[in-house]
Amino acid sequence: MELLFVGTGVGVPNRERIGSSLYIKINHISLLIDLAPGVLRRLEELNIRYQDIDYFLITHFHVDHILELPLLLFVAKYPLDPRQKAWQFCGPRGIDKLFDRLLYAYGKQIAPDVPINFIEMPPNTLYLPGYVVTAFRTVHTRESHGYKIEGRGKKIVYSGDTEFSISLIEVSESADILILEASFPFDTTGHMTPERAAELAREAHVKRLILTHMYPLKFDLAIERAKEIFPDIEVAYDGLKIIL
Repeated sequence: MELLFVGTGVGVPNRERIGSSLYIKINHISLLIDLAPGVLRRLEELNIRYQDIDYFLITHFHVDHILELPLLLFVAKYPLDPRQKAWQFCGPRGIDKLFDRLLYAYGKQIAPDVPINFIEMPPNTLYLPGYVVTAFRTVHTRESHGYKIEGRGKKIVYSGDTEFSISLIEVSESADILILEASFPFDTTGHMTPERAAELAREAHVKRLILTHMYPLKFDLAIERAKEIFPDIEVAYDGLKIIL
């Protein structure tokens, strides 16, 4: 399995970090979590063809996580290199209605030339060769959730936007890699700090914690304090690749 951090920032423009997005390659199957601002250009820089991605997973419907969804549908119709395979969009309840609203706004500009399928997660589960992808609720918006990937003795958890919660500790228990948002170096509603992420990782007995979804603020002191709680912390950056 390959994990590639396409973006590790937020919607606020930043030269170093685009909005948060994670590319996952499992054997010959590829997935992309969230369509944040700047993701299509960053995929190009990373030599990943958006036309070939098999599954697009959405964590929630805030604009900084779906902004490039209509752009993706638009550019996939480019006549010199159009998408050939069916679209597979996984996400919270209402993902099909989100598409309907976008189609109403943009019309035939984004109307797919290939079949489009929507997989509501939960309750549905995504079964891949040797791996299972499930969704779990998070404390952020009414529909927000993260994703858990399990298979071949490995467990990866991607939180998406969330606050600290007991349920997230339970989902993350003994994960090989826990990818948590750490939006701010100070407490705020709907998000986590590096320290809270470290506390959650410690309580869940995870092997490795990676922080993402970080605003362009000074995090040095917060990261130092977090490492006192859970030493094995890594701050993700755009382009970080992990092979499991």
